[in-house]
Amino acid sequence: MLILTLWIARVDKIDLNYSVRRSFWLLMLRNILMVGWIFVGTISLYYLSLAVIYSINICGSLLVFIWDAYLYGIRINKNQKIGVALGLFGALLVINGNYIISLLDEGFTIETDFEYFRSKEIIQTVIGAAILFVANIGASFSFSVTKSVKIHKYGS
Repeated sequence: MLILTLWIARVDKIDLNYSVRRSFWLLMLRNILMVGWIFVGTISLYYLSLAVIYSINICGSLLVFIWDAYLYGIRINKNQKIGVALGLFGALLVINGNYIISLLDEGFTIETDFEYFRSKEIIQTVIGAAILFVANIGASFSFSVTKSVKIHKYGS
């Protein structure tokens, strides 16, 4: 992670001022969270459909909005709160979609022609979707926290 952080700083011409230790460690945290999110996203391809993966990942923008409000005190009006709540409720339905259908129809099974799925068990897909959502929370936090990093561009 250290090498990745230094490489990104060099490519973006960012002078990492080591006297501002907080900025350096925030970048390290961001990189760790991003690698975790990518790892979980890759593994989830073997347990979840692409529709579920994309639906969960789209919620990342809602989560960044929530983190920004929490971390930086951005005001959220009533309509924005309703929109975010509906978006997160929709994500919850997507995560638990197969499970909800299995409760309504006892004969429901996951049918797919994709032969590389590791499991077609409904509870495992729900757990996989929940893990991806938690990884998305971490990734959205890393996007938001990066805004507070103090940088100095070379030549400015």
